[in-house]
Amino acid sequence: MKNTIRETKIDLANNLTIDHANKTITVTKQFQKASGKYGSEEYLVCEELMSKFKDYRFVVRTQKKRKSTTLSYDEMTKYISKHDDNGEIMNEFLVMRGLKANENNEKTSESPKEIRNWFFTKYPELKKINEKKVA
Repeated sequence: MKNTIRETKIDLANNLTIDHANKTITVTKQFQKASGKYGSEEYLVCEELMSKFKDYRFVVRTQKKRKSTTLSYDEMTKYISKHDDNGEIMNEFLVMRGLKANENNEKTSESPKEIRNWFFTKYPELKKINEKKVA
């Protein structure tokens, strides 16, 4: 059994951080789950940290949801419906997504990247706006 934190095989840099200003020890959810098993390396690390930092509390790190930087199909659909007078572009869009059969009565679907590239080809003014949104 390992006696000190330095002897563990756990990647401590990615699994826990100590915030001395707020007196907290932040751990990942995976680390917290593993530390619940008596005798595991994570358990021993927590035990040692609790003895060294008696007035600190443990906090589980929450993952932040990333905001999508690309247009969704719903956003594309709304934009096309507002700017497509005769419905040709909307039909093409639905065929590309596989929601409508093409002229050969086949339903095929393009990749999201291909659909996005096609959309920005049809509406280049949005590509500039989307690039600013990403930057």
